Amino acid sequence: MLKIVVEQGGTTLRIEINYDKQVWSGLSWGAGEIKHANFAAGSPIRIRCLSEEKSKVVLEGHLYSVDC
Repeated sequence: MLKIVVEQGGTTLRIEINYDKQVWSGLSWGAGEIKHANFAAGSPIRIRCLSEEKSKVVLEGHLYSVDC
């Protein structure tokens, strides 16, 4: 139902998606992770979130940076 697409410099980046569940109430959520080695630091990244829902929906996105 939900799709996350990430691009940098015209190239689609690989996203690890382990959480993409549709819950019984109809609300859905998805999360993905891009490993640091898979993108160039300091260069813009484009993130698109898409829904296959036929009716109008509002998508909300959150971005987190994790330092290890």
